[in-house]
Amino acid sequence: MNPLFRIVCLTVVLVTVPLRGQTTQPLDKTGTIRLDGTDYRYTLTPTTAPPVTPPATPSVPAFKVLPFNATAPATVHVNALDIPLASGTPLTAKYEWDFGDGTPTARLPGWNAAHVYDTPGTYTLSLRLTVDRMSFHVGSMSVVIKANTRKTLHIAQEGDDSNPGTVDRPLKTFIRASNLLRDNTQLLFRRGDRFDIQDVEMNLRSKNVLIGAYGDDTKPRPVFWKLPSTKTRLAIMMYRPAADVVIQDICFDGPYTVEPGKGAPKVPFDGINPIGDNITIRRCEFRNITTAVSSERKVSGLLFEGNSAPLDTGIRGYMVWGQGSDHVYLNNTCANSTREHGFRINFATRLLIAGNTMTNLDRAAQGDKDDIAKGCIEMHTGSYAYIANNTVHTGALRVGPRGGDTEPADTAMEWAVIEGNQVTGSAISVRPGTHHAVLRNNVVRNEEGVKVFRADSAGRTSTDIVIDHNTTIAPSEIARFLNVEGKAERITLTNNLLIAPKMVVGKDAAAAVYVGMSDISCFDRIAGNVWSKPASSVKFAGEGGLFYIGNKWGEPAGYIPFDKWKSFPQVSGDDVASDLGVDDNGQPNAAAIARGAGALQSR
Repeated sequence: MNPLFRIVCLTVVLVTVPLRGQTTQPLDKTGTIRLDGTDYRYTLTPTTAPPVTPPATPSVPAFKVLPFNATAPATVHVNALDIPLASGTPLTAKYEWDFGDGTPTARLPGWNAAHVYDTPGTYTLSLRLTVDRMSFHVGSMSVVIKANTRKTLHIAQEGDDSNPGTVDRPLKTFIRASNLLRDNTQLLFRRGDRFDIQDVEMNLRSKNVLIGAYGDDTKPRPVFWKLPSTKTRLAIMMYRPAADVVIQDICFDGPYTVEPGKGAPKVPFDGINPIGDNITIRRCEFRNITTAVSSERKVSGLLFEGNSAPLDTGIRGYMVWGQGSDHVYLNNTCANSTREHGFRINFATRLLIAGNTMTNLDRAAQGDKDDIAKGCIEMHTGSYAYIANNTVHTGALRVGPRGGDTEPADTAMEWAVIEGNQVTGSAISVRPGTHHAVLRNNVVRNEEGVKVFRADSAGRTSTDIVIDHNTTIAPSEIARFLNVEGKAERITLTNNLLIAPKMVVGKDAAAAVYVGMSDISCFDRIAGNVWSKPASSVKFAGEGGLFYIGNKWGEPAGYIPFDKWKSFPQVSGDDVASDLGVDDNGQPNAAAIARGAGALQSR
């Protein structure tokens, strides 16, 4: 029996998820199919019918849930990469999670996801998987969240460390609270108060712990303040067996403000160094600090959600240095990092980076020559990163290793989705050592949309890169939808849209597509793209030149017209060169939309 269509009765076909490696029989919307010697009439109705599986059919593995303590607030991490697919790869399948409590973050995309249940109760957690445009519920489970029974200690500025820590008789100091931290405990610091970090950081080895705030919600978060004379540079250090830890509603700050026009170097102050299992950091604020969170000692199950770094000089290093597995970075904001990147991820697997608003400024003109626009989201090494629906300004959104001799030659980034992001002032970058990546439905407002870097000194190249349904809106005379700097392999370029009404072909290597090779053998398929006709061209670009192909910039025959581009075997006949533009709001105009190419959010 064909594994995709289990039972067919008159006009309804019921579907289950087919197993990887098994073929599927192509079917029309209506027709006849023979199963076990009997003909059945059918009408395909994907997504609505529940699966019916005969007893002899192997069961499909359910998604995985990381261990968690079910005391509210409780964080649950899930992943689905062990679910087999009938066809395609995890890059072409669609994963949609519903954590079942109706909150704004209950529905998430990605191979893995995480969610905090704040309220006790019973919830249904489910996954919908779409394969070959057929959608299936592939699993659900009941999640029972218990009421918060952690022992509570309150800390306030006018408290006393001899007090019991009740609301009316709170403790006073950061260090006393730290010393009383045990399993099944919560430390609540009063809003509006400041708590000085003196000679030791908070050492956290416990399980089922909450560190948060209490008091008047109209007052600011309690501040963990780094004294300049403090010997330690860290606020919170974790050690194993720490697990099921929630840190929320805290401000981390210190005496390192920057005067206008002055430099903002790194300072001897970091926020949280987590280690262990199921660590959640949410709704915290980071000011005048080097690195907010560093999981360099690796965390299994890290949720970093709703945090902010609001100052242009507030982060001097990284908002997050991430290492480990099953990480979720959700709905955070970062105004800038003066010396490094916003998110930098290394040697990590299964990540969801979604809904963040990230900026990395160039402040050289403001007097800080070392504050250049580095990365906003840097996914350097690891596997299975899903980067979706982020808003990125000025700094890069990048996948792939640093390159050269900075790491072993076999270091790689494998399996990545970059989807639905809004990028302004930088390109989406693919570094050598990136394998199996999809860039889809992104909108880039920059002179260059996507850049695939040439091989590095270790000989690494990028392979199997799909660039589909993206829009680049280039505001100036210089425009490139895609720049393939040099050797790469198996690039697919389909259904993309370049809007560059001011483009001058040949000016500073302007071209619809720039290929730094002698041919376009790096491409598997090019189809359905819409390329903006240029406003004009320089003499060097020749008659009608629109694309550049050459081992280096400046080769006399490098520029080719659209007709020659279409003559290459990789290029389908439905590639189009058209007069396109944007409307008064900077969105693609009706002519561009009618072509059907480009990112979904631009249509």
